[in-house]
Amino acid sequence: MKIADLHADIGYDLLQHKHDHQRLTCEHLHKLEKGEVAYCSIANYFDGSQTLEEMKEMMDHSLKMIEDNGAVLLKNGSDFKDKTGVFMTVEGMCGVKDHPEQWVQFMKDHHVLIASLCWNEANALAKGAKGEADYGLTELGKQVILAMEEKNILLDVSHVSDDAFYDIMKVATRPVLATHSNARALCGAARNLKDDQIDMIGKTGGLIGMNGYINFISENPDEQDAEHLALHAKYIADRIGVEHVALGFDFMDYFEDGDGKMAKGLTDASCAQNMVEALRHHFTEKEVEMICYQNVCNFFEKYL
Repeated sequence: MKIADLHADIGYDLLQHKHDHQRLTCEHLHKLEKGEVAYCSIANYFDGSQTLEEMKEMMDHSLKMIEDNGAVLLKNGSDFKDKTGVFMTVEGMCGVKDHPEQWVQFMKDHHVLIASLCWNEANALAKGAKGEADYGLTELGKQVILAMEEKNILLDVSHVSDDAFYDIMKVATRPVLATHSNARALCGAARNLKDDQIDMIGKTGGLIGMNGYINFISENPDEQDAEHLALHAKYIADRIGVEHVALGFDFMDYFEDGDGKMAKGLTDASCAQNMVEALRHHFTEKEVEMICYQNVCNFFEKYL
């Protein structure tokens, strides 16, 4: 079955191997093909240490590698109806200190479809889940959100702190995504969503992508598998509807410290069909199709 993956830090990996011009093909595309991942995020991940110029360098490089490796770049909602391929996203905006409109225009020019204000850190825009700051969303962060809405770039709230989340929901006027977050009721990680946060995303018409990182699935090592990740999908679907559930695996096999961090059965993108089988234990075949790719395609076609 086709799969849409809302979050994969491939942009970061490509820049770490910037002299390997076949990296996208040799490390990523064949795994995506084997796992039937038909739509995949090229997330440009910034951990809080990058300057604006370093952020731009990664995004420039990601686009060049997509072109050089012959991958199909999905640039708008209609592309998801007619094609399969990869799409640009941004995780964190630590280098943005001023001129939000110029930065958002840069993202738009680089065909970014989804972006988040921060990773786990606190930056000039917002506080992340592990950030140490006495604020949630800053005034500059509000300006970025408004500029993103004007340019039709979707807002991702995965990684923001709870106070930043609630501040964001007061500002955002368009549907909001949590591209790679699970349910905190089932696993108490701060990166997971509380029940009222799940409800609020649902009310915007947004999507929540299931994350395969073991510590976001269960505190019990025996439950850190695809089956228990499917339970997160079931929990969220029961609260706000299956039409708001998607996948955002956050595969880590290409990180040096990534070994053993993904759910059993979900080692890398080539194993993605194991999630399909786990979902079938809890959902109808039509609902599985919705979670795996149709919700994402319909959402992007509607809002992009």
